[in-house]
This record gives sequence, C-alpha cells and structure tokens, in this order.
Amino acid sequence: MAISLRSRGQFILVGDLLRSMALLVYKQLEERLEDIAKDYKANWMTQVEILDDDTFLGAEHHNNLFVCTKEGGLEEEDRRLLKLAGQFHLGENVNVFREGSLVLQNPSGAPPLVHKTILLWECKWSYWTDRLH
Repeated sequence: MAISLRSRGQFILVGDLLRSMALLVYKQLEERLEDIAKDYKANWMTQVEILDDDTFLGAEHHNNLFVCTKEGGLEEEDRRLLKLAGQFHLGENVNVFREGSLVLQNPSGAPPLVHKTILLWECKWSYWTDRLH
C-alpha cells in the first residue's frame, strides 16, 4: 500500500506502508512503469524523498531516518537493490519532508556549500538536515 510518492525526472520513489521503498522508472514509449530497485527490508514507511538520482531518504514508524543508494554493480541482482548507506534514530515520527532552507541567501554572494536542504516535520516539532557535497 503506497503511503508516499516522490518523482524526479523519469524516476518515481514509492514509500510502501509495509515493504519499505521502491524505485520505479516511467517508460514513456511503452507507457508503463518498471520496477528498477527496491529496499528489501520490511520497514513501515511514513515518508520518502529523492535527494538525487542515486540517493533516497526514508522515514519509518520506529522514528528512524535512513538513506539508501542505488547500486550500479555488474550483476542484475545488485542493480535491483537499494543499499543502506546510513541511518539515524530521530526519536520522533516524521510525516513530511520538504525541500527548503532556513537561510534566505548567502550575503557574501558566494555559492552555498549546501546544495540541497530537506526540512522534516512531525506534528509538534520541526527539524532540518543538510546534505553537503
């Protein structure tokens, strides 16, 4: 049962209530969705977000955040796996991810170090996280 859905270009990330997350690709010529990679752990998802074409953020009902990456191995089985890259026990349930920033603009005019910031909310608190390049 899909509980969360994010898209970026031709990729669609689906957060499933009982089966973690799956990455789909839309085949425009064939007009169909193809399942290209999955996280095979049984996480009960509350929210998902696409950080970039190979990196995906998930929140699950045990109040944990985790990041998965798409594998680029030679074997077909390796390419169909979303590999766990990191995890963090937040201690609060996350039900919304939003791209944003807590700072309007860098006053010096220099390019920011942070390329993408994800804000996450739970009904009574807000948190923020940065992804540095």
